[in-house]
Amino acid sequence: MEVVKTPPQSPVFAAKRRRRNSQSVTPSERNGNETAQPQSLTKSDSLDSLGVEFWQRVPIPELSCDDDDIATSMVSHSKPTSPPVNLQSIKTTVEQSGAPSSLHSRSSASQLLVSVIDTYKRMKAIPSLYEWQWDCISSFVNSASRRLLYCLPTGAGKTLVAELAALMTVQEKKNVLIVQPYVSVVEEKIRSLAPLMEHFGFKLETFAGIQGKLPLPRNRPMPTIYIATIEKGNGIVNHLIETARVYRFGLVIVDEFHMIGVPKRGATLEMLLSKLIEYSSVGIMGMSATVGNIDQLASFLHADVYKGEYRAVALNEYILMGKQLYKVNSLRKIEKDRTIRASNDNEALLELVQEVLPNQTLVFCRSRDTSQTIAMYIARCLRGQQSNDKIQNLRERLISNLKEIATVCPILKQTIPFGVVYHHAGLLAEERKALEAAYHAKAIHCICCTPTLAAGVNLPAQRVIIRHPHVGRSLLKTNVYHQMCGRAGRAGYTQHPGEAIMFCPIADYEEVKKEIIEAPICDCMSQLDSNDGYEVCRNILALVVAEKVSSIVDIVKWFSFTLYFTQKKVDCKLFVENKANFLLEENFIKLDAGKLSVTSLGAAVHESGVELRYAKYFYSEIQTHIQNMNLCSDLHLLLLVVPLDSTIGFKTNFEDLRKRFLPKLNENDRKVAEKAGCGEAYITKMISNFKTNKHQTEPWKNAEFKGARFQLALILSESVSGNNMYWEVAEKYNISRSFVQDLLQQAALSSFQLASFCNALQLWQLARILEALPNRLAYGVPAELVPFVQLEHVTRQTARGLFRAGYRSLQDIASSNVRELMAKLPGLQMDTAKKIFKNARDTLRVLVEDTLAEISSQTT
Repeated sequence: MEVVKTPPQSPVFAAKRRRRNSQSVTPSERNGNETAQPQSLTKSDSLDSLGVEFWQRVPIPELSCDDDDIATSMVSHSKPTSPPVNLQSIKTTVEQSGAPSSLHSRSSASQLLVSVIDTYKRMKAIPSLYEWQWDCISSFVNSASRRLLYCLPTGAGKTLVAELAALMTVQEKKNVLIVQPYVSVVEEKIRSLAPLMEHFGFKLETFAGIQGKLPLPRNRPMPTIYIATIEKGNGIVNHLIETARVYRFGLVIVDEFHMIGVPKRGATLEMLLSKLIEYSSVGIMGMSATVGNIDQLASFLHADVYKGEYRAVALNEYILMGKQLYKVNSLRKIEKDRTIRASNDNEALLELVQEVLPNQTLVFCRSRDTSQTIAMYIARCLRGQQSNDKIQNLRERLISNLKEIATVCPILKQTIPFGVVYHHAGLLAEERKALEAAYHAKAIHCICCTPTLAAGVNLPAQRVIIRHPHVGRSLLKTNVYHQMCGRAGRAGYTQHPGEAIMFCPIADYEEVKKEIIEAPICDCMSQLDSNDGYEVCRNILALVVAEKVSSIVDIVKWFSFTLYFTQKKVDCKLFVENKANFLLEENFIKLDAGKLSVTSLGAAVHESGVELRYAKYFYSEIQTHIQNMNLCSDLHLLLLVVPLDSTIGFKTNFEDLRKRFLPKLNENDRKVAEKAGCGEAYITKMISNFKTNKHQTEPWKNAEFKGARFQLALILSESVSGNNMYWEVAEKYNISRSFVQDLLQQAALSSFQLASFCNALQLWQLARILEALPNRLAYGVPAELVPFVQLEHVTRQTARGLFRAGYRSLQDIASSNVRELMAKLPGLQMDTAKKIFKNARDTLRVLVEDTLAEISSQTT
C-alpha cells in the first residue's frame, strides 16, 4: 500500500518494516519470497510525534552553492512559516507523556537530529529543508534498522539527506563509509564535507585510486568518514569483516545506487552490500534518480523505501524536429510548442544557446570530435557578444591557468574568450577541473560535452541541449537521457524552470518516442554474471579468507541470498560450483580434510586486488624478473607494472621503435629491452609479419604484446623523468595527452597492487622498491617532488619551484612561513602560499595523529 502525503508534491513513502537483525531474518525473506506488507508513514514515524511542527518555509535570498543537491533546499515555497524548533519542548513533551524507554531513545535521536540540522543549515547557508527531506531523514533516524533506499529526480536534494545521516552517525561516535561511483565525485564529496570537519568532530579519508591504506587505524580519537570508490569500498568492507570491526561503523551510504546494474562494477557493489547484509547490522542508505525496480532492490537490502517525483525547480522537456519545437507533457506525450526561426540544425542550436544568455547551457554531443566542432562554431558566432571586465578577467585567468597545466589546446584558446569550451575525457584531469571552476564562476556560458558529464561532477545549467538522440551508433538509454535532462534548472542556481531540448531527426522519431520519451526508467539487474564471473570468484575468495564459508555447500547457500539469484529465480548451485572449482584448479584456494582454506597465492590476490585473470601471469613474471632485475634506471620496474589491459588495442609503431627509440637507449635500457623480448630481432620480425591483437583475456599471448608493453614502458619512463610534460611525451609518441595521463593512473594502481602482492608473498625487497612507484606515476613526477605534489594547490611546476628553492620535505615548508614562500617562489600569490603552508602543516599533523593512534593500538 502506498499513500500519497499532502501537499501534492510530497513524495510517496512506502515503509517496508522488517527486523534487520541478521539472526531474525529468514532465508525466504532474504530471497524475496516473503514480502512484508508495506505500511503508510504515520505520525509516530516522524518528528511530528514529538509535538514539533517542522515544515518551515522562508523566502530565500540569492545564494550560491557548490553542491546541486544541497542547493535544492534554497528555493522558497508557498507553505506558511512556523516557529523554529524548541529542543526543550521536545524533551518536555516526551518526559510528560510517560512514554516507554524506546520512545525516550527515539526522542534522544530526534533531539540530536535537530541539533545537527540547525548547525548544518547555518554552515551551508541553507534557510530550511524541504518537507520530503525532513520526512525522510527523521524517519530514517527513528528507524530501528536504519536501512533506506530512496529515489527522487535529479535536483530534488538527495545529497542533503545523506550528508545529514552521515553527520548524525559521527555524532553517535560511529564511522561512516560513503561509496561514490567515480574518483571525480569522491573528490567533490571531500570538498563538500571538509568545511564541516572541525565543528562536527570527524576526520575525512579518501579511498580512490592509490589513495587509502589498509588496515584502517584502530584508535583514532574521533570518528572518520571514509569516501571511497566502489572497488575501494569493497576492500574496506572485506577488511572490516576479516578483522571483526564492522561494529565500528554506523552507516554505509551508496550514491548512484543504480550502478549496481552496471557490468563488472555493479557486481562488486552487489557483493559489498551482500556482505554487509549477511554479516552486520550496520545502517545502509542508497539513493538514485534512475531506478525502475526500487522495491525489488529494497527487498534485497531489507530496507525501507522512499520515492517521489518532487523537484525543487520545474523541468520542461522538448523535442526539436526540423523547425518545430514540441513539448513533452506530464503524460509523456508530445504537443506543439513553437516554431524556431533557424533554417538548419546548427543555426537552431545557436539560437537556443543565445536565447538564455547570459545564463548557462550544456550541449551534449555524440562524440568528442563533435563537441569540439560545435564549440568552435558557437564561439565563432558569438564573437560580437560583449562581456563585462570581470568576466573577461576570469577568462584570461583561465587561459593562464591552463598554460600552467599544459600547452593550451588551440581550440580552447579560440573559444574561451567568448565563454564557450568543450569538455570530454580527452582533456587532462587538471584541465577539466579548471574549466569546471570557470563554469561555476559564470565565466563560461556554454559547455559542449559528451554524455559522460551527466554522470560526473555537478555542473547545473539553465538549458540542456541534446544534439542527437544517439551516442556513437547507439540510441541513448532512458536512464542516461534523464540524467542529462536533470542537469537543467537546479535550485540555488535558478528559480526559472529548467529546459531540456533534444534534437531528433524525423526518421528517428518513432524509435525515440518508444525507447526514450515514453519508456519507463530501466530496471537495475544484477551483474554477477558479467566479466566472465570473475567478480563472483573474487567474492568467494574473500569469504574463504574471512573464514565465513568452509565448503562449497556454504558458498552455494550464501549466494542464494544475493540479488542475482533473487532476480534470475534459478538454481545457483551449478553456477557457484563452477566458480569455486576454478579457484581450486588455479590454486587460489585448497580443500583440506573437507574444509576450504586460502593458499598463499590466493591470499596475495585478495590482499592486493590484482585481477584474478592476470594473477598467475604476474606471479610468473615476478619470479622471472626478480632473478635479474636491472635497477640502473626505472625502465625495468616500469615494464613490470605496465597495465595489461592497456596493451590490448594499442597500436605499436615498430618502425619508430627500431629507428627512433632503440638507437637512443643507453646500454642498460637496451639490456632491459632484450630481457623483455623486445630486441631488434623481434622488432624486425614484427615489421615484416605484423599481427594485431586477438587475445582479449590473455593479452600476453598476442604477437604484438612484447612491443606494446615495451613502448608503453618507455612512455611511462619519460613521463616520470621530470624532464618532459604530458604534451611533450604525447607529441613524441603521437598519442593524446589524456592517453598519457590515463596510462600513468592505471600504472600507478598496477604498481600499488603489485607492491601489496609482493608483500603478501613475502618478497620484501621487491615490494619495497615497488612501493616508491605509485605516487610518482599518479602525479607524473620524479621521486624528489612527490611530497610536494601531494599537497592541494601544488602543481608540478610549483613543486619544481619548491625543490629548486631548497625545500626537500613537508617539514621544510611547515617550518617556513608564507612570506618566505613568496620570496623564494616569485609569482606565487599570497592566497596560494597560505594554502600551501596550511596544507603542509595539516598533513603533518594528521600523520602524527595516525602514527600515535597506531602505536596506541599496538600497545593495548
